[in-house]
Amino acid sequence: MELADTKARLSCIRQELEEKTEQLMNTTHEVDQLVMELQKVKQENIQLAASAWLIKLYELEKENLQLKSKFQDLELDLEVDKKCIEELLEENIALETAQKQSMNESTHLSWELKHLSKNADLSDASRKLCFI
Repeated sequence: MELADTKARLSCIRQELEEKTEQLMNTTHEVDQLVMELQKVKQENIQLAASAWLIKLYELEKENLQLKSKFQDLELDLEVDKKCIEELLEENIALETAQKQSMNESTHLSWELKHLSKNADLSDASRKLCFI
């Protein structure tokens, strides 16, 4: 009877060993799948990080181009303003010169008028003397 009990126990142990072996194989297969999924997720994470970096780089380059464009616009505005200032300075110099010339002519005409007036007074006085 002991032999039959031992054979029955051995049969149970073999069946349990087969079940445990099958469980181990299933678990190993699940672990392998999880490892592959983890690697896939890591790769996707790396790609997302790279994409995020590229997006940030693109945004920075876009902002840089906008700033360069704005800087060029400001430089053009500055050149236009400089040219306008130069033209205004030249016009101011021309107006000052014309004003000085006009004042000189006015002074000269005033002098001539006084001189003619004195001559006319002298002429009138000599005519009166001639009539007397």
